Amino acid sequence: MRLRVASCELRVASCKGRGAKGGSKVQRPPYSRRLKGIVSLYAILFFLLGSLYSLVTPVFEASDELWHFTYAAHIARTGGLPNLAPGADLTWWREGHQPPLYYILAAIPIAITGTDGLENLRRLNPHTTVGNPLAPGNKNIILHNPETEAFPWRGAVLAIHLVRLLSVLMGTGTVVLTGLLARELGLDGVETALALSLTAFNPMFLFISGSVNNDNLTALLGAAVAVLLIRLLRDGVSRRRALLLGALLGLGALTKFSLLTLLPIAGIVAIWDAWRRRSWLQAVQNGLLVGVPLLIIAGWWYGRNWMLYGDPGGFSAMLRVAKARTSPPGWREFFLEGEFRGVRYSYWAVFGGFNILADRWIYPLLDILSILAITGMAWWMAKAWLRGKRELALRFALLWAWVGVVFASLVRFTRVMAVSQGRLMFVAISAISVLGARGLASWATPRIRRWALLGVCVAFLIWAAVAPFRYIRPAYAKPPLLDESQVPTGIHRLDWVYSGVIRLIGVEIYPKTLKPGDKLHVRAYWQLLKSVEEDYSIFVHVWGRGGINPEGRYIASLDTYPGLGSWPTSLIPPGKVVADEYVIRIPPDAEAPAMLTVEMGVYEYLRPSQYRNLAGVDAHGDPVTAGKAGYVALIPHRWPSVPPQATKVDYRFGDAIRLAAFEWADGLLRLYWQAEKRPDRDYTVFVHVLDETGKQVAVFDSMPMGGDFPTSFWPVGALVVDEHRLDLTGLEPGRYSVEIGLYSLDTMERLPATGPQGSIPDRAVKIAEFVIK
Repeated sequence: MRLRVASCELRVASCKGRGAKGGSKVQRPPYSRRLKGIVSLYAILFFLLGSLYSLVTPVFEASDELWHFTYAAHIARTGGLPNLAPGADLTWWREGHQPPLYYILAAIPIAITGTDGLENLRRLNPHTTVGNPLAPGNKNIILHNPETEAFPWRGAVLAIHLVRLLSVLMGTGTVVLTGLLARELGLDGVETALALSLTAFNPMFLFISGSVNNDNLTALLGAAVAVLLIRLLRDGVSRRRALLLGALLGLGALTKFSLLTLLPIAGIVAIWDAWRRRSWLQAVQNGLLVGVPLLIIAGWWYGRNWMLYGDPGGFSAMLRVAKARTSPPGWREFFLEGEFRGVRYSYWAVFGGFNILADRWIYPLLDILSILAITGMAWWMAKAWLRGKRELALRFALLWAWVGVVFASLVRFTRVMAVSQGRLMFVAISAISVLGARGLASWATPRIRRWALLGVCVAFLIWAAVAPFRYIRPAYAKPPLLDESQVPTGIHRLDWVYSGVIRLIGVEIYPKTLKPGDKLHVRAYWQLLKSVEEDYSIFVHVWGRGGINPEGRYIASLDTYPGLGSWPTSLIPPGKVVADEYVIRIPPDAEAPAMLTVEMGVYEYLRPSQYRNLAGVDAHGDPVTAGKAGYVALIPHRWPSVPPQATKVDYRFGDAIRLAAFEWADGLLRLYWQAEKRPDRDYTVFVHVLDETGKQVAVFDSMPMGGDFPTSFWPVGALVVDEHRLDLTGLEPGRYSVEIGLYSLDTMERLPATGPQGSIPDRAVKIAEFVIK
């Protein structure tokens, strides 16, 4: 079916305005049949898409959905509001300070269905990557049991989906009001379609609308107040409209604190109306007409908070539960060091618990679109002002002022609570979309205007329809369980069994050589041996120089339940195998070269910073103490060169290793080894001190770099700086020489040594002499 949206110019009709003094006529654009059709079409598409997002997103996997739902469930269960006083129930965590209107509405379907099974749903994933979209795996906030959440829904699961449906309806209302706002500001048909697309086909707005979140009622009321304020600015303030404005502001103040940003905007409209009427008494009257219903509807809530917590917003109580930042970022840090990027990205698409990104290439395109919208809107307003359309320009300026206040409050909140989420701008999404549509339209030439803007609409529609299946569903998909016979035969077999419960069959670790900043992949095959009620965790530690050291610190790590959080051990049938792939980023500042040791093990997570390790045994029944699953080479981005002060030589050991230079000073021997081929085994360096008769008086043997970078890890072209500190304190006065070489510890056989003059006897190279007086 081909949809054809025609561009139409909204005609301006005259009607009598009761708000203006003397009943003067004002211009009001008509709500045409075609415009009604456009808005209705978008409302239907949004409802369908919002419902789709609601169904695709697993229970409690939207931003703070668990805490929003438990707030509403508390009202449904007790008939009372939450209390954040010390020692009170904190099942709603930091959402308990929020104004209650959304939760009261959500409590209605919850009270009807009940919350049976809620505690089984609230099994938190302690390893979730909430707030870290770059971390692989563990996107799930909770542990999902498919049997509990499967259709037909019942109990708490049914209640969650009903409240999500209520949220979708609220989002649909926001879409309709976006169309009304576009009409009030005189946008034509194609501009209105674009404004509706920027709201209805915004994947993040769809995602939030398909979840339990008070942002949905916030956006609806914000759009309603925006429409009314534009009408008041155009038509003047009447008593009935002032009372309506007060009621809407009261409902907003009872929904979310961000709607209080409309108060200064409403004050601007009141002052403008009074100036236009030349009657400041009228401004006082309007203020009372707005303020009285606002206080009646919302005043009790702020008074309650004052009595309970000592501040009207309850923020002090909230900060006791959700700790504030200890070092808030400055303005420079916010805008230039990533947080503003998080706001921009998450306005459009950062799903889950702020940890699922869309395709990375999309965000720069959205940034370009935003810049075009902002600059285009500023250019259009300047032209409108210069051409005498000052009242129309002022209406758009009013929306700009509101968006600016909302953004400033978001920045302020982010500096306190580290919540850099663009979805908090959705309180003004209708205004943002209308401003963006007019700004983008101002760039299009008449010849391509219609098709260019409709092309943007179609692109957003396609993206919105694809996003649930491309980003959200795969992030929560459980990997298939395998039979033991399906485990690949080429893996590195370990067969480590932990407490008779779970077995690490084997691993694949790749790449074998990497550089600082690269990603290390560890594929592990875990088999559950018996049914358990506990959920055991897996750790992967990557150790650098010095190897595994109980007193040291690994350079990278990953902790997870099997299946990267999707298969807790309590849900795995005995005998089944989970194939996990862990992706671990090596820090950019990791010391290289080095042999990286991959350590793995199993433990029981008890609470933060408290855990119990499970004892492991290998296939022979011997204890697995260190858990060394494998090794890889970490090489520098650029190998060092021989320094000018070093003595350059040319000695070869075997056919793979060359001694290119050395330095000797006060017992410190520094060797510069070069790999001409990759050595096939690990060799040990011997350093002998000989007296004048050729007798060995001191022996210093060790692997290159003290074992931190064995020779079997040396790639072709590597220049390895190998230091040996020789203790010469016990030597008698006299003349001594130093000889070096390489040997295999397994066979004790030295590597053949050759120099410029040919083969070297005893396969030992004399490189330095010194005198002790």
